[in-house]
Amino acid sequence: MDGAARIWSGRKQIGRTGNEWRVTTEKLELQHDTALLRVAGSLVGSDSTTVPEINAHAELTGADVALLERLAGASMTQAFGATFSQLTAGRIERAQIELRGPFDATLPDNDFTGALVLRDGVLAGGDIWPDAREVDAHIDWRGPRIHAFIDKGRAGSFARPNPHSPRVCLGFALMLIYQ
Repeated sequence: MDGAARIWSGRKQIGRTGNEWRVTTEKLELQHDTALLRVAGSLVGSDSTTVPEINAHAELTGADVALLERLAGASMTQAFGATFSQLTAGRIERAQIELRGPFDATLPDNDFTGALVLRDGVLAGGDIWPDAREVDAHIDWRGPRIHAFIDKGRAGSFARPNPHSPRVCLGFALMLIYQ
């Protein structure tokens, strides 16, 4: 593939009944290099000042973090918060995202849930903390709450090289880096 995005399949419907409008997709698939995005859902609104409602599910597989940053830009930080802005490399093995509720500024805090599996991630450190490298993690979020389960990784002299070693050192180091 030449790096261009392709729509593999999809069915979209745009309709109107009275003063209500609706945009739906039963199955939309987009591919870019090894990344595959599947989306299903609806956005419903009206001509009044009522906020539109979203009910959507998305699944992303095989996505390179650098590609996501290029495609999403600042909106990735806005949607996922400052911690995700520190993610500079790696691969999203699989991510699932659910959006349900008013399609407004409260969505990320209330009705935005998901989970992802990160492989070989790099989280940028800072002036006094080293980068965290080779990070494999499972990350879950419910609104503003994020839980990360670190399987392996390195941050300076802290390392968690295998799933049977204690999580305390690397987890503590990452917690301090991103506070």
